[in-house]
Amino acid sequence: MVNNTQTFETPAQVGKYGEDLLHQELLFNLQSLPGEKYILRNLLIPTNGDVHTTQIDMIFFHSSGIYVFECKYWAGVVYINSAEGDWRQTFSDKSKNKSYTSPVKQNKMHIKWLKKFLAEKGLTGLPIHSIVAYGGSCELKNLERIKNYPVTICRIENVPQEVMKIAKKKQPLHKRVCQALYPFSSYVLTEKDNEEHDERCKTYSNTPQTPSIAFVPPPSVTFDAFWREFSEGFVVS
Repeated sequence: MVNNTQTFETPAQVGKYGEDLLHQELLFNLQSLPGEKYILRNLLIPTNGDVHTTQIDMIFFHSSGIYVFECKYWAGVVYINSAEGDWRQTFSDKSKNKSYTSPVKQNKMHIKWLKKFLAEKGLTGLPIHSIVAYGGSCELKNLERIKNYPVTICRIENVPQEVMKIAKKKQPLHKRVCQALYPFSSYVLTEKDNEEHDERCKTYSNTPQTPSIAFVPPPSVTFDAFWREFSEGFVVS
């Protein structure tokens, strides 16, 4: 897969490139946003005890709430059927056309399990915002079909200004939320964890799955050390 400046050999490489772009946008363009803030990437959240997991691309924590991201990096023209229905990616070469599970639906399920997980930790009533961020040379069609759905859809480079719009009403960010999710993030997870997640997906879904993003996690660090560093600014993962 090729765009103007990048060549990709696998879907995982495409996904990682898009997530890296989103990460950089958040890091460099939200530094001036008042309030506590930091980022966790590629979280594997339990959905049925330890039997299954769901993968969240990225979470931005701020004193205004929890921002859950589903990130896509597309080419071609992408047609939105509905919030819940499949989306269709089309090209001039029709043999490359594909259908995808709606990223809006994906993120809805991610948030469902995230809320359940946090509730089990005694953390309820937290403001959680769903954002689908997309990049690449794609053109997105039929956005009006989901205009009343509780989700923000925007290009990756526009994410900071969309977050700024949402982040007007601040609420205290509970340290326990961060501490509860930290062990399920790229700071702790290994490549083996990602591989096991992919295998679990295959066992209970007939839908083709995009492989989990392969990445090298940062050096192991305790949560307390992470929190101290975060309190002085963003933590780069």
